[in-house]
Amino acid sequence: MEPTIVIDTALLRTALTGTSSLIAGVPAGLRTAPTPCPDFAVHNLADHLVGFMRRFEAVLTTGKPGEDSAAYVSPDPAAEYAAAAEGSRKGLTMGSPEDMVELTVGPMPRWAVYLVMMLETTVHGWDLAKATGQPVAAGEEQAETALQAAHMVIKPEYRGPGRNFGPPVEIADDAPAIDRLVAFTGRRPGWHPAA
Repeated sequence: MEPTIVIDTALLRTALTGTSSLIAGVPAGLRTAPTPCPDFAVHNLADHLVGFMRRFEAVLTTGKPGEDSAAYVSPDPAAEYAAAAEGSRKGLTMGSPEDMVELTVGPMPRWAVYLVMMLETTVHGWDLAKATGQPVAAGEEQAETALQAAHMVIKPEYRGPGRNFGPPVEIADDAPAIDRLVAFTGRRPGWHPAA
């Protein structure tokens, strides 16, 4: 039996707004700086965030998956992310949380898409904040929701070389939720561009 997940559109709006602000706050001189995602420089990560959000919007509002997020290049990532984020948030409310929608990984209910959005937004928002020296935007409730999502979404076969996630990093059980989240995704909470 699937868990009961409440789609908290207010919390999602806060998460999306925080990440939008981080994209807007990227200094021009750091566009090619490294991020905690080894495959992404800052500008690649911003494009990745925009591409994924546009896909979420397409799936939730039209039922079609949209363009390939990995190949997306945005001329104005902050504005495009904000627009797609609002469209995605509204799209979540267009049907029942149990309605199935088609993602590249297969069909999933809208409540599961909500969790994936929270995970994607929170973790990559952290990546962007760390890479550009901005404050991490995620609050404790957002990070806890994204951590719940991570435990549900990240399967062992998604970890390892050439995959989306590394092995979990050891961390104290009483560490802040954002640190436990990024550690679970294989990132080091103390990551710094100079490290």
